[in-house]
Amino acid sequence: METLKLGIARAIHLVQQLLIMSRLEPEAMPRPYTLVELEPLVKLVLIEHAPLAQNKGIDLGLVHVESASIMGDADNLRIMLGNLIDNAIRYTPGGGRVDLSLRTQADYVLLEVQDNGIGIPAEERLRVFDRFYRQLGSGEQGSGLGLAIVKRIADHHKAEIMLDEGIDRTGLKVTVRFRGG
Repeated sequence: METLKLGIARAIHLVQQLLIMSRLEPEAMPRPYTLVELEPLVKLVLIEHAPLAQNKGIDLGLVHVESASIMGDADNLRIMLGNLIDNAIRYTPGGGRVDLSLRTQADYVLLEVQDNGIGIPAEERLRVFDRFYRQLGSGEQGSGLGLAIVKRIADHHKAEIMLDEGIDRTGLKVTVRFRGG
């Protein structure tokens, strides 16, 4: 029965990811942008993912926050950040750490999610944005759509995504750089 429940949960997640991806296709009707205050959005998504982190024994926290806003689609930004946090938690071993930060730099807003998990080898960092791409040997379940969705949402917001080493030069740091609002 437990295996059936897990299979159903994975199927539901896959369908949700596919629906999100189809909504982000170029031919889909664009949604109007509004001024999005990022600090409350970051805190909301952090709270939503706290139980998942707690269940895995991961220290999930907001290490730096500045007031910042951009023109964008709040729902899609929430999905993007949720996917980044979910991936960081998923690929960080129990007892690990996932840190978020929101800061401004010149005319940009930087949203960072970093962890001390397994990371992504430098040679695979461009491929992880491909649909259905999965890092071999990770031992984690997933659809391979999470980072493809992140990339599509960032592209819609004319944001740049940078991948680097994470906490203490292990894991992964994902920085999404937006033009300030």
